[in-house]
Amino acid sequence: MLDIDYLFALFFLLIPWSGSRILGGLFFIAAVFFDVLMLVIQIFPFMDFAAIHYLLPFVSVAPVRYIAAIAGLIICSSLILWINLYLTRQQKILYPQFIIVLLLIFSYPAMILGFTYAEFKGILGRDNYYIAHSQSRLYHEITQSYFWEATNVVPKLMPLSSTQPSAAQQLHQPFSPKILYIVAESWGAVA
Repeated sequence: MLDIDYLFALFFLLIPWSGSRILGGLFFIAAVFFDVLMLVIQIFPFMDFAAIHYLLPFVSVAPVRYIAAIAGLIICSSLILWINLYLTRQQKILYPQFIIVLLLIFSYPAMILGFTYAEFKGILGRDNYYIAHSQSRLYHEITQSYFWEATNVVPKLMPLSSTQPSAAQQLHQPFSPKILYIVAESWGAVA
């Protein structure tokens, strides 16, 4: 519910020094990036930086709705950043920074202790019911998980031995008249 990444960005945006505000803007861009990345991972679970780099050239041939959504996200994020920079330009009082520091002091232990408002066991961010957490830290935790490591194993094609059961044999136990086959195509090697 509370993304700590945005608190860091807002803290630096509120300091009336131009270098700090630029740093706050960079933190804001990073927070938006990790928010979008975590949302995309819930839909496309194998999305990482290499996949983004590989798929980026295909944005130009994407459906118009997707291009409009990406443009809208960029425009809205830029507008929010500009409004924050404009409104904090003349800010000389310390109350907003004090409130943000208090929020950080109370939200960081909530993140470390893992306080949630619902219990659900899932993978790839689907169990993200934290009261306060950092999306960039959640992305790091996901990329260090066993599931993520298992998805990056390069398959080795070799004939089965006579004692190994084949996948087709496994699909018949228990028997089901409806079987869903999922074919995963390779995106190619990213160099």
